[in-house]
Amino acid sequence: MRSDFNFVSKMVKSSIFMIERLRPRLDLERTIEVLRRDGVTMDIDGVDAETGHLSIREFNHLHGFKIRSPKTYEEAKRYWILVDWIRQDESVEDPLIAAVNIWNSELVMENADLVPGVQAVTRYLARRDIFPPRVTSRPGARTREWTHNWYRKRYGPSFDMGLIRMSDTYKSDPEFKKSEIARLGTGYHFEDSYEDAEKIAETGVMVVLVPQPWNLDYQPTNPNIIKVRGYPFRFKMVRAFLALAERITYN
Repeated sequence: MRSDFNFVSKMVKSSIFMIERLRPRLDLERTIEVLRRDGVTMDIDGVDAETGHLSIREFNHLHGFKIRSPKTYEEAKRYWILVDWIRQDESVEDPLIAAVNIWNSELVMENADLVPGVQAVTRYLARRDIFPPRVTSRPGARTREWTHNWYRKRYGPSFDMGLIRMSDTYKSDPEFKKSEIARLGTGYHFEDSYEDAEKIAETGVMVVLVPQPWNLDYQPTNPNIIKVRGYPFRFKMVRAFLALAERITYN
């Protein structure tokens, strides 16, 4: 366990060093100034918590192997593709509910890994007194405890649970994320779903798409959506942060 912690710590330090090393090309001081002034928020799933891997593993356990069509994480080319995969299992009455039950399960929510690079970015921001609220469409009445447990595991017991913004409903509220970000008055947001990114960008918020299989083929038409195109071989969230810094630097 200790060796795992040391490995993660080294990777975080390496990523922070890489961010600092890009200072001559990117105006990181201005980036921090803008984020501090305008505010920045983050989604949870696909941005902070890498729930996609476990969701697909659970799909294979419940359906994929039974219908002899197991899937891989890289095959998830659309956000709702899990629903289409479950439709192939004729024993399932409602594929949408079955998919949501996988995404919003205790197994997935409490055991997901961190999205690669997110700790480096959040620590980099925290050292500059920026603490992004996590705005999610997770249904709070059903998943709040699991979500809090995950943050205690991954960020430690001192993590401020007040940063987590979720609805009080039992079912996912697809409009909550957009309305809560508007209520917070945030200027920037990190997101993985291009459908949600489009809704949020319409309100004038600059949205950065964190690279995930389901958004790699997406081509944004709204100039408020930033798709990561550079910084290969870097961790996902580090790439997203650098793409945002590039936009702020040169615009």
